[in-house]
Amino acid sequence: MKWYSYFLALSSIAVISLSSCENETGDGTNNPPIDSSLLVKPDTINKDSIKPAATMKQWNFSAADEKVILMPEKLSMGASYKTIEKILPDFKGVRAENRSAELADKGFVEGMSETNLFGQKAKCVFHFKNDSLYSYDVSVPIMDMKEAEKKYNEIKAFYNSKYGEAQTPKVEEDNYTSTTSFWKTPKGYVVLTNDLSNAEIQFGIHNTLPK
Repeated sequence: MKWYSYFLALSSIAVISLSSCENETGDGTNNPPIDSSLLVKPDTINKDSIKPAATMKQWNFSAADEKVILMPEKLSMGASYKTIEKILPDFKGVRAENRSAELADKGFVEGMSETNLFGQKAKCVFHFKNDSLYSYDVSVPIMDMKEAEKKYNEIKAFYNSKYGEAQTPKVEEDNYTSTTSFWKTPKGYVVLTNDLSNAEIQFGIHNTLPK
């Protein structure tokens, strides 16, 4: 009888041990096994649905301002002044460049028009040699130095988005009166200057890099 009770006790211990082993995971913990159907496999992720963060806009222009600043994309070097007249109805014709008869004899003339930029009048000057456009500049007066620097940096950021990172021409170390950036494009050199001596911002396009 004692032998039979001892056998029943051993059987009970064996059943309890087997049940305990079934509830344990392979790493020795008592956590239940993870349902593999709930896992997301890397190759099932739709990469096209992952969008990069939007680039923060670094300028604040009106649509009209942007149109003026984009003039480098509208004009081609070599255009005649008749072509400019069609683009700009208020183009005032041509005269000797810098009012110099000597330059006029060599075929250098210039024409002007006006536009609005940043809520004020801006002057456009077009330079021709033998009736072929070789450069133009838009100048807008900005008397406040901090505001001028702000607008310069906004236009620079805008051009960077269009033409890539700006380059800076080599200047004399003691030249603190202007800051210039330029971009080499298929249509010519787009040049942007913050001219402190004249309290104005200038930008335009040239067939050679201004010295």
